[in-house]
Amino acid sequence: MWGSQHTQRLWTALKARIQEELGAAMVEYTVIAAALAIAVIGGLSFLGGAVGGSFTDVVINAPLSQADYGINPHACKLGGWTGMNHPGTGQPFNNQGDCIQYANTGI
Repeated sequence: MWGSQHTQRLWTALKARIQEELGAAMVEYTVIAAALAIAVIGGLSFLGGAVGGSFTDVVINAPLSQADYGINPHACKLGGWTGMNHPGTGQPFNNQGDCIQYANTGI
């Protein structure tokens, strides 16, 4: 009924069909990716000025940074406060909270 010749032809046809579909799918996904990239770039170009202005406004209107007080609040953690002195009084900090408060507020 089914000889090796028929099986071989069926197998060859099946492999060709699979490769054909994979090629078509790859082209479709490439077109979708290109359209998505164009949409993202277009959207960022359209909104770029407004979004950029928002980030600039946040940075300009932000409160004084921690560096302005001479202590980074992260340096106060994990016992770091024990080796630091209050810059205004020269006295050691009482605890981690006092160190972080000074780093954030200058008080």
